[in-house]
Amino acid sequence: MTRNLIILKAVSGAGKTTFCDLIKGPKVVCCADDYFYDIYGNYNFDATKLGHAHAHCRDTFDDAVESIEVENIIIANTNTKPADYAYYVNQATKAGFVITFVVL
Repeated sequence: MTRNLIILKAVSGAGKTTFCDLIKGPKVVCCADDYFYDIYGNYNFDATKLGHAHAHCRDTFDDAVESIEVENIIIANTNTKPADYAYYVNQATKAGFVITFVVL
């Protein structure tokens, strides 16, 4: 099985979530924005918690890399600078993933 890391590069509102829905097969979507949704589906952004949101995103990614059932991991953040996605690329490379960048 080929395992893929797909890194989306796009501004807010560009369709990252819609793109993720098009990817078939076992997948994990890692998105810092998910941290800000409550149990009722309300989005409650708090800039003071952005560091926690990105840590949660990395933790989700790390768990997915370790799972043998996950074929595709999608990083659905804005990823505007190499520093934004360097961790994911480094870890995925070590784990033998094929890495693809998609600019929306």
